[in-house]
Amino acid sequence: MLTANTHLGLMLRLGLVLTCLTVLWLVVLMPVKLVTSLMGGPLATGDSFGSVWDGRIFNAHIAGDTVDRIQVQLDPLALFSGQAAGHVAISDSQLRGDAYMSLSGSRVRAQDLDLRVDLGRLSITDLPGINPQDPVYVRIQSLVLDEGDCVEARGLVQSGALVPVGQLYGVVAPEIEGYLACHEGRPAIDLAGDTPDMSFEGRVVFDAAGYNWTLTVETQRADLAEALALMGFSQTSGGWQHVGQTPYPR
Repeated sequence: MLTANTHLGLMLRLGLVLTCLTVLWLVVLMPVKLVTSLMGGPLATGDSFGSVWDGRIFNAHIAGDTVDRIQVQLDPLALFSGQAAGHVAISDSQLRGDAYMSLSGSRVRAQDLDLRVDLGRLSITDLPGINPQDPVYVRIQSLVLDEGDCVEARGLVQSGALVPVGQLYGVVAPEIEGYLACHEGRPAIDLAGDTPDMSFEGRVVFDAAGYNWTLTVETQRADLAEALALMGFSQTSGGWQHVGQTPYPR
């Protein structure tokens, strides 16, 4: 037989459960416009619709760059493990991709990221022969940042951007393949490509302000000297080198 104390205990437990479920439901239904306005910082929005359960952000400004549309779908099961996680999809005339992202404390993780970005979006179209509409494909298995430091990075980058540049100068230029890794606490891409006419290697390193690169071309084709110089390369003992940096738009 249940005593008065037992009844009171059950009622308190039930009340606690109902309260937690109510708070959870309010979080799920919270307008995404409110969430993005509270975030501030590097993210500012034009128009936001829906809830964090299934929200859409139009004309989002991320680190000074404008993205036409971002869709966020919250993973409700992740909430029970103390994480904010879900699928994020980006749709833009020069940028398209999706990933599963999670936030737990100071740790941010991106998984299964599949991205296509036009060269015109990367601010490197001033090289002769570069087509701003040529794509770069990015496939990231895992990228983990903890307090801004890169602690895990695994992925692949592919681009055929140099092929038309080579055709412009009558040489066979390589397709470029790169691997994502952590370099001194920052995400980096190590690039490489080879043909009988030239070999190419480089590294691009990303930080909070932008990205910098060191590219090296080795070739026995003396007639390429003028073309490489026009593209901003300088001759060194190890070949032709191009060093530069690009800040993120603000």
